[in-house]
Amino acid sequence: EIQGRVTQIGLGESTYFGDEAGEDDDITTNKNTGIGFAALKENTTGNKNVGVGHSAFKTNTDGHSNVAVGANALTTNDGGNHNTAVGSDSLANDNSGDENVAIGSKASIANTSGDRNTALGGAALVRLTTGNCNTAIGFRAGEFITGSSTGNVFIGNFAGPSGSQGISNKLYINNTTGSALIEGDFSLGQVTINGGLTAS
Repeated sequence: EIQGRVTQIGLGESTYFGDEAGEDDDITTNKNTGIGFAALKENTTGNKNVGVGHSAFKTNTDGHSNVAVGANALTTNDGGNHNTAVGSDSLANDNSGDENVAIGSKASIANTSGDRNTALGGAALVRLTTGNCNTAIGFRAGEFITGSSTGNVFIGNFAGPSGSQGISNKLYINNTTGSALIEGDFSLGQVTINGGLTAS
């Protein structure tokens, strides 16, 4: 039992709690926070990172300004910067992607080097690996887009194509996979409404 403030010294303004947390930090003024087994374990010069959870942000060496909350969140990141991963296994395979946001268990789990993607919902953008600038909001939204798919917007649970494929610049607003209630193509400037449209 501890009452009062706990002060750590000699960690370069970083804070580490947990077995192997921050184990490889070079102890310069990195200003990291690692809480949990092996959180930020391999970080050496990366700075201003937060890793909370078992193996959160484990393999990072020099990435900076990342937030990883949840078991294995951003666990394989090495040099990616400005990422936010909240949820177990979110952005777990990201290696060098920048400015991604993944909130939800397994959100953007397959991303390796894609940049500026936003996945809000469990398993959203779950198969995307290298694509950029995709937005998926909803449980498993955009789950079937693969590879370097870029510039897509998916709104609604399961919104997106019904089979694994690479697509770009598409809009899906729906509550299931496949043909959407509202579809669009940003490159053509077209919107299609699959159903009646009323106004009053």
